[in-house]
Amino acid sequence: MLEWGVILAFAGAYIAVFKLGGCTMGRLPSGSEWHYIVLTTMLAVIVWAWQKKNLKGNFLWYASIGFLSGLMMYLLVMALFLGLNYLFPRSDPYRRIAVVYGKKTERHFRGPTSYAIGLRFDDGRCFLWDGGYKEYECFQKGDVCAVTLYKGLWGFDVVRDVEVISRRKQLDWHILRALFRDEHVSHSGLPMSVRRVTGRDMSGEFRVGLLNLATLEEIDDGKRVFVECTWKRGYGGEHEGQRLTYWYEWRENQLYAVDSTLWSTDEEF
Repeated sequence: MLEWGVILAFAGAYIAVFKLGGCTMGRLPSGSEWHYIVLTTMLAVIVWAWQKKNLKGNFLWYASIGFLSGLMMYLLVMALFLGLNYLFPRSDPYRRIAVVYGKKTERHFRGPTSYAIGLRFDDGRCFLWDGGYKEYECFQKGDVCAVTLYKGLWGFDVVRDVEVISRRKQLDWHILRALFRDEHVSHSGLPMSVRRVTGRDMSGEFRVGLLNLATLEEIDDGKRVFVECTWKRGYGGEHEGQRLTYWYEWRENQLYAVDSTLWSTDEEF
């Protein structure tokens, strides 16, 4: 019974470290740092056996017990460390913009498979977020995401949610960084959608105002670059179903607001 308890505790700690580590940003103990815990525990077991005069002829047995005990100790310490950071936030949730720069899967010691999604944040940080199989299949390289985070008990950021707000791959990273420093974006929060306008988008009347600024050929060829952002104006009441769209032009490495419109979801364009 005791053996099964140890096995279950080991498996639980391993899964907890695996899952919590996949959503916790920051430099966590790894590599040689966890080796110290394992080696120290193994040495302590060997010294204990030597003091008890049980070491002779049983060195490998006690060394193996020490190694497994050290590995268990490391997993329990890491599970406790990550769990406290995850369960006890020290800040309110906040959102940052990130772009998916890649994906990879990895099998860990015949255990769970990680489905890592590489996120590059607007402040330059990169993080491999383990979002699980379902999210791994949905996210694609170049997707623009709104990431909800909070600072945990020890100050490490925890990724709580990742939402794709644009699946356009044509939006340059420099444009994104400039966009989310814009005064309107800072005041109104993250838009529900972000896209670069192309010639295919100009068939209706919704973006006709842009043709007062550039020709269809200039937009389609990329000689004039326009970025479109749309916000929900409100939830419920008189603003239910209202949307606010801003258009920006990218020129001279800066974004300039050039047009906007307030519209309702029941309008036809």
